[in-house]
Amino acid sequence: MKWENLGHRDHESRTNVRNISDDELVCRCNNITAGEVRKKIREGAVTLEQLQEKTGAGTGCGLCVKTLQRILDYSQLREPGPGDIEFIEKRPHDLSEEDRTVDEKCADLPVLETQITEWIELRSIMKKTVTRGFPDYSQEVNEWIKLFLRWDLGDPEYAEHYEKVKGRSPDALSRDEILTILTWYIKEERKNAGLIAQALEDGTLHALTQRLHDITV
Repeated sequence: MKWENLGHRDHESRTNVRNISDDELVCRCNNITAGEVRKKIREGAVTLEQLQEKTGAGTGCGLCVKTLQRILDYSQLREPGPGDIEFIEKRPHDLSEEDRTVDEKCADLPVLETQITEWIELRSIMKKTVTRGFPDYSQEVNEWIKLFLRWDLGDPEYAEHYEKVKGRSPDALSRDEILTILTWYIKEERKNAGLIAQALEDGTLHALTQRLHDITV
């Protein structure tokens, strides 16, 4: 099997992760395939640290760590199944998502509280180092991100629009401007792990989500 450096692949898109076949090597150091990673996710691994512990992937050179995170993230955006009771309960209306307005979705998006995020340590056996790798977001935050993406609230042109609204007080922002900023945090988190953690800690996300709720109820 030919190995590809997946540690430098698909960093910008979760949807591309689905194109990695089960028999494709994700971790060259420990000979771990994407299928083995997905199997552990189905068996209950819900964090990067748990995946590393259960598979050994990402504990060598570390090049595959971002791909592991992408596979995990994509798995968490699946359609809700019978066991996803809490996630389903957070969809408060009987209307289909297509029939609900943007204002209705924004009003039902939970307000994020100010909080401190723990970080997952990454251990490299080969380099014998320990580094602070990825933020371990709470279930509340992960569910909020799922809802935001599932309800298609993102701004597809967020990069351009963000430059016009960054730095402004949440109280001066419109609904669409807030959605632009929230999209920026979610999308840019993939490139710069910890952006959301900082915004949670300094109260920025609380202010934005509270403002969004207040102007759409």
